[in-house]
Amino acid sequence: MAGAIAPGMGIRTRGISYRTATIGFRVRNPWDSNDRGFITVGHVFGRGSDVLSRQIFTGRFLGVTEISHVHRSPQSGGGPFDFAFVNTTRGEGFTTSNTLPNGQTLLTSTVNPVRNTRVSMAGATTGGVQTGIVYYVGGFMPTPCGNYQVNGVTLVENVLSLGGDSGGIVFTTDGRQTAGIVIGGGRYGSQVLMAFLPARTILNVIDHERY
Repeated sequence: MAGAIAPGMGIRTRGISYRTATIGFRVRNPWDSNDRGFITVGHVFGRGSDVLSRQIFTGRFLGVTEISHVHRSPQSGGGPFDFAFVNTTRGEGFTTSNTLPNGQTLLTSTVNPVRNTRVSMAGATTGGVQTGIVYYVGGFMPTPCGNYQVNGVTLVENVLSLGGDSGGIVFTTDGRQTAGIVIGGGRYGSQVLMAFLPARTILNVIDHERY
């Protein structure tokens, strides 16, 4: 094996003018041992694109994007999808762990946090772990591309998400359960908001399970 990659670790597309994101959470197809890897964000990685590491194992080939869902139809009011599945069995042999770069191990159970729940985010650009409070459930967030929006997201106060943090895992601070992946955020007037797509929304779309 080439080594273990972690949720919260930085990744990028191939090429000189590459785009960046963060590893989210580990998933597998329970019926196919060659169908496992991790979830990240769809607006960075299109179907068929290679995924390389930009931290720790810099430049190494981690896997291939086999599923990418990005809603691009503003006329229909947006959709609940902005995620990608990267199959690591098609890379250099890296495995995906459930332990953050800071050594904190996360649970494999998923949850939909309600308002006022404390949640944390691990993003590669901002670094480390940030913690905030769920501000609104079922909101929407324009994507960085600006031509569509993602509905059904959860908004979190006082967590700053920067470019390259997208795809990073969001989890409950106290229970360490998987809540979702970062899809955007920023400063909105006096508020700092981060938006995440719920993990259960993602897992309901693909034939994979959190493990």
